[in-house]
Amino acid sequence: MNVHDSIIATAVLFETRPHLYDFQHIAVPSCGSPGCLIGWIAHFQGRESDNVHGGICKEVLGVDHHEFYRRVEAIVSNENMWCEPGWTRSAAFASKILRVYAATYYTPAKSVQRTDAELVSYWTARVRQQHLDEHTKSEELAW
Repeated sequence: MNVHDSIIATAVLFETRPHLYDFQHIAVPSCGSPGCLIGWIAHFQGRESDNVHGGICKEVLGVDHHEFYRRVEAIVSNENMWCEPGWTRSAAFASKILRVYAATYYTPAKSVQRTDAELVSYWTARVRQQHLDEHTKSEELAW
């Protein structure tokens, strides 16, 4: 399973079996035990570890756990999710964040991690193209 799909599988798990989400449980979960965001993603990647804050996060997601949580908090802020219950306490909220995280940092087909600089370039190009498309349409209408 690629990383994108592992993140989505974790989101689905939290939606369907919320009792398996526990932010405080920082080991890769075993059968029937709760786990945190990183722990479940690592589980779906077939990893086993006592502590996800060691190298497992970097191995699975390409960033250390500090960067992962910084990105999670940025998603909360950027998506205006402040009115939601805290993601450390709510499986449903954690699931929403994971879906945005997967869409932001990984492509479904290749599951290649995008850096922040690549994301800025990507969205800048998309906005410019949209602006050009709108400008072209307005010129076509003027004719």
